[in-house]
This record gives sequence, C-alpha cells and structure tokens, in this order.
Amino acid sequence: MVKRKASQKKHSKEESLLNLESEKKTSEAECQELRQRLDAERKNVESECQELRQRLQSQENENKKLKSECDQLRETIESQEKENKMLKSECRKLRETIGSVEIGRKEVSKRKGSDKMEMKEVSKRKGKSTLIFLNIIHCDV
Repeated sequence: MVKRKASQKKHSKEESLLNLESEKKTSEAECQELRQRLDAERKNVESECQELRQRLQSQENENKKLKSECDQLRETIESQEKENKMLKSECRKLRETIGSVEIGRKEVSKRKGSDKMEMKEVSKRKGKSTLIFLNIIHCDV
C-alpha cells in the first residue's frame, strides 16, 4: 500500500508537472498572440500618426500659401484705394476746371467772336493723359 501511495504521489507530481508545462505553453502562446496584436496595433497607430503629420504639414503649407495670397490681396486693395483717392481728387479738379470753363464760356458767348474747340491735356498719370475739350474764344477787339 505504501508503494501504491508513493506511486500515486509520483504519478500526481508528474501529472502536476505536465499540467504546469501545458499551462506554461498555453500562457506563452497567449503572450505571443498578445505581443503580435500589440505590434500590429503599434504599427497601425504609427501609420496613422505619420499620415496625420503629413496632413498637418500639407495644411500648414496651404495656410502659408493662403496667408501669402491674402497679404498680396491686401497690398493690391491698398494700392487700388490710393489710386481711387487720387482719381477722385483728379476728377474733382477736372470738374472745377470744367465749371470755370463753363462760366468763362457763358461770359464770352455774350460777346461776338468765333468759337473753336481745342483739346487740352490737363494731367498725365502713369502714361495716361486726361484730355478735356475747351472752347477757345477768339474775340475781335
């Protein structure tokens, strides 16, 4: 009976060792599977990060481009506003000139004489000339 108990203990120890080895192999397999999943997830996250970095970089480049265009448009608007002010001032001066010519013509038309139209260059700006027609009155005195 003692032999039997010793044999059972030996058998029980062997069984326990086999169970432990089996559990160890199962745990190692699970651990390996978890490592593979973790590596796959890490690669996916790194890939997404790289994609996001590239997208961010292209958006930053686009923002720089748009900012540059915006600055150019501001400069264009400013120069056009300056030109508009200059043209309005020029227009006001021309109206004054035309007004004084009209007054002069009315006064002269009361007198006898021959009227001739003459073009007169009143201003030059950026290679463009502004011409007005003036009535030139020749009076016989």
